[in-house]
Amino acid sequence: MTLIAVEIVLFFYSALVLFMIVRSLRRTIQLFNHVPFTEMKQMVRFASRTRNVYFLYIAFLGSGLTIVLVWAGSFLDIPSYPPSLVIAILSTSLFTFTGICQPPAVVLLTSSSSDSAYLLERINLAIFPLKAVALLEYALLHPLQRFDSYNNLRVTNPQVWKSLVHQLIEITPIVVIDTRGKGPGLAEETFIMLAPERVRKAVFISERDGSCPTLTAYSINPRDHALRVVTEKELIPLLIQMTQSPYRLPWPMAASNQRASRPILPENLDTFPSMLVIAIINIFDSEDIAKDARNSDKDLIALLLPGSKMIQQNSQQTWTLLWEFAHDPQLAVLIFEPFDGALIRTRFLVDATSQLHQYVARTPQSKLTLEQLFDADPIYSSMHAYVTELKRLAGQRGYTYRVVKTMDA
Repeated sequence: MTLIAVEIVLFFYSALVLFMIVRSLRRTIQLFNHVPFTEMKQMVRFASRTRNVYFLYIAFLGSGLTIVLVWAGSFLDIPSYPPSLVIAILSTSLFTFTGICQPPAVVLLTSSSSDSAYLLERINLAIFPLKAVALLEYALLHPLQRFDSYNNLRVTNPQVWKSLVHQLIEITPIVVIDTRGKGPGLAEETFIMLAPERVRKAVFISERDGSCPTLTAYSINPRDHALRVVTEKELIPLLIQMTQSPYRLPWPMAASNQRASRPILPENLDTFPSMLVIAIINIFDSEDIAKDARNSDKDLIALLLPGSKMIQQNSQQTWTLLWEFAHDPQLAVLIFEPFDGALIRTRFLVDATSQLHQYVARTPQSKLTLEQLFDADPIYSSMHAYVTELKRLAGQRGYTYRVVKTMDA
């Protein structure tokens, strides 16, 4: 009688687990508006860079050994396992695998703390059976929170963190950025999300008074750019509403995402973009720049006016900008604001040269008249027009561009 009761419990457990698997996959397919095979493969690749890879090993090992023992028991004279136990083990392994493979509906970008982990738990409870993930440092979490590895994609190798963040953002329909947090990591994640093609699916968490510290660091007022800003109290109801249907998402998910299938790129000297710096002082000639680009073996061309703040005053942000070209192959032009220079992908510049107008300007050599003193700097005007035309061509050719403010501007 006891064995029968145990088998009933195991069958009930297996049925419940399979029901949860089907329900989670069904809701994910509904939200993404397609079967997310590409996104699921990406999640396996992400898991291979985190502690979740050990759960995958356990799932495959457990199911594999169970199948082998059942198969061997049919040929050898060894005791066979009850069907209920076999089904329970296989369903648990499948639950582990699908739980890791399930693409997230929400990504939470925040600084690591026990409060951040608690917020992630609240989001997951609110949108269940959909999934929310974050990248939290295990050492800074409460001991019980460290067991939530399914929803924590903290990488074991810090060099691939930013590449994983880029690709995770691209396959996720909603990205929540907690602007109240501190640290260089959150500042860089905020910068990543401020790209035009990403910010449209962003939700920013503000302080109670409406201020957004990490946005303020980039001299951005959310009201000036119509950014979606909520307090932590307003966040959960908004996410519940957004995840009800694919038509309520801030931006529709594409049925295929070729950009997200690129390799996870570590940040090291081998992958750092090379750059040719061209200082514009007394003359600006677009033909000379095109010639330099054709003869260059560098990845990027930097056009800088005298006294560029990007190079002189904020080297950390300069490194961040350069890495953006490595992590985003579609990024073609990056313009500094206030305008004092630009970064241009060399390959794009060479291809676009034939469609550009010629721009030539020189610094006046003779003394200026009173009227000329109030005229716009010809070199500044020509370079600005040239970069603006490059930005337009980038949009027409399917590339992306960014206009960024220096953090001390």
